[in-house]
Amino acid sequence: MTYATDVYWTSSTNNGAVRAAPQIVGASRDVITPLANPLEMAIFGSEIFLAMFWNNTVVKGPVSGGTPILLASGEDKPYGIAADASGIYWT
Repeated sequence: MTYATDVYWTSSTNNGAVRAAPQIVGASRDVITPLANPLEMAIFGSEIFLAMFWNNTVVKGPVSGGTPILLASGEDKPYGIAADASGIYWT
């Protein structure tokens, strides 16, 4: 997924993370960590939203980097996620 000048993706290695790298050239970096096997993400504004299928939660974090913030727990294996000015949606 692209946002501004970076490309973002999820990684399940090393405790899981959202990672980013410049679209042109440059090293990759952790953006949000630790994450337990992140699957799907959405970016809206300056936030990254993640559906955490394996631990039944939805979390968010800033595109500038940081630790995840819990938004919802006890969800039944959330998978798809989207965000817009009206809210955050997941299945």
